[in-house]
Amino acid sequence: MTIYPDQSLDEAVHRMSLNSLRQLPVVSRADSKHLLGMLGRSDVFTAYSRQATSVDPIDELTDVAGIEAYGTGVLALTIGPESRLAGSALSQLQLPKDCLIAAVIRRGEALIPRGRTKLMANDRLLIIAQPGRYREIELALGGTRDAPDTRG
Repeated sequence: MTIYPDQSLDEAVHRMSLNSLRQLPVVSRADSKHLLGMLGRSDVFTAYSRQATSVDPIDELTDVAGIEAYGTGVLALTIGPESRLAGSALSQLQLPKDCLIAAVIRRGEALIPRGRTKLMANDRLLIIAQPGRYREIELALGGTRDAPDTRG
């Protein structure tokens, strides 16, 4: 599994998430055996955190910059000061199997999350998931995103 330098970051994320990869080799289109470099999870987290807009420090689930490609999107969840999630380890979260916490943004820095990473008030989670799973993630994490009113 490789990627070319002219392919999008979204394509790289898609390949990494489908194959549970921590790194993806970047190879030359002219010579696929010529390794140009490695794209790691931390590179992806840094890029997405730069695109993320700031939100108020309350439990809020939002779509970051409208990023959706190849059936995946990036959600941001900010842990509020009174959130039940503050103090929890990521391994304790009851998340759907096919979503990934890509980064924890803490005091302006992107942390590579591990299961033992403890959440703190004002942490921002960047979550990669299929848009159809957003509501399930919201319910699992106690987010406050409003559903559209479908009553006539």
